[in-house]
Amino acid sequence: MMNALKVLKINQFKSKINFKILFTFFTSLIIPILMFITIKLAANSMDTNSFGVYNVSRKALSLLSFPLLLGLGISIPRYLSIHEKSPSISHSLVLTGYFMMCIILISFSFVIILFKAQIAFLIFSDTAYKPLVYPITLSIIGFCIYTLNYSYYRGRLMLNTANVIQILNAGIIPLISILIFNKSLSHILYSMGILWIISSAPHSIIILNKSIQITKKKYVFIKSIKTLFSYGFPRVIGEFAMFGFFSIPVIYSAHKVNLEYSGFLSLSFSFFQLFATSYSFIGILMLPTVSRNLLDDKFLTIKKRIDLILLISIFINVLYIIFSFLFLEKIILLFFGSEYLESNMITLKLLYGLIPYIVFFLLRDVLDAISEFPSNSINLSLSLFVMIGLLFLDIFSVENTMLICFCLLGLLSLYSYRRHVKIILLKNKTI
Repeated sequence: MMNALKVLKINQFKSKINFKILFTFFTSLIIPILMFITIKLAANSMDTNSFGVYNVSRKALSLLSFPLLLGLGISIPRYLSIHEKSPSISHSLVLTGYFMMCIILISFSFVIILFKAQIAFLIFSDTAYKPLVYPITLSIIGFCIYTLNYSYYRGRLMLNTANVIQILNAGIIPLISILIFNKSLSHILYSMGILWIISSAPHSIIILNKSIQITKKKYVFIKSIKTLFSYGFPRVIGEFAMFGFFSIPVIYSAHKVNLEYSGFLSLSFSFFQLFATSYSFIGILMLPTVSRNLLDDKFLTIKKRIDLILLISIFINVLYIIFSFLFLEKIILLFFGSEYLESNMITLKLLYGLIPYIVFFLLRDVLDAISEFPSNSINLSLSLFVMIGLLFLDIFSVENTMLICFCLLGLLSLYSYRRHVKIILLKNKTI
């Protein structure tokens, strides 16, 4: 009877884990679909100029959020997992993370108030767009709060809650804002910011209340700030490098070739990144899972699973490439029209770089988990410098330059992974 109860409990536990993985996989698929629907609705409900301003506003939102978050989106889940058995330490880090974010967002808001015209010119190259600066700021505040909440639940491996937060905030709220306020760009941005703050507030209160209750007199402020800052700040550089990796070729093409080709290249990158997004659920699971098993005999097992995932992913990528050669042209014709067919040839050429890029994409969360050393930031920065150098020298076409840099990024990530794994396995043997 006891054995039967044990088996039942184990099966229930496994079914919960399987549901979490399936739900996380579903989330990684549904969010790009909801984003695509949002973009289509925005394009259909706005004129071309307004649509361009909307896209620039969303890009500014993402770009400005990188430095403001100070890498907390990665550091919070990592340290929550590492200090799983020391709740006072992990929740000291959580409290410090929220405190840091509050100070940064308040300071940022004062800068916006003082330099509204200059920031409008920086984003839109025109001070006439000053009225959009405040709604963009509110959206950034809401985005940062929900990202920190999401990071907390991810670090605790409360993935069902984390997935709901992500679907609501990354997928549904922007869609609702476009549906209701499609005639006013400022109202769209205001509604996104307000809805993000409203949806995030209950989670923030619960998380902060729990953290205060756990830490009480054991709260370590200075040490927590040093830990989060030293780990997170170097990764902000990597976020900027990642942004530049896909934006610099588009800007270069607009100047060196023409705006039409630049648009085709941008669309090709969208297809490329859409393929990569289908793997994001693996990274979501990897960061907290690997972090909590660093100094454990389970790490070798996890390492074998990571290697297996890499092999399976390479095989799936080959299928993606075959599928694209067979059907991508029909997809472009169906959704975008014959005038965008040139992007088909660019995308097919770029897809040869999908395998090394996916190696980077899968290993970036693993590298963030297994070491405080900012391997991803260095690998991305090196690849970006090589790209800028090749574009400046004008030796290859833009697509071939990207292929070279995708391969370099994949190889650097694989080298970093192998090197850090060796260090950890040697360390575990000596414990």
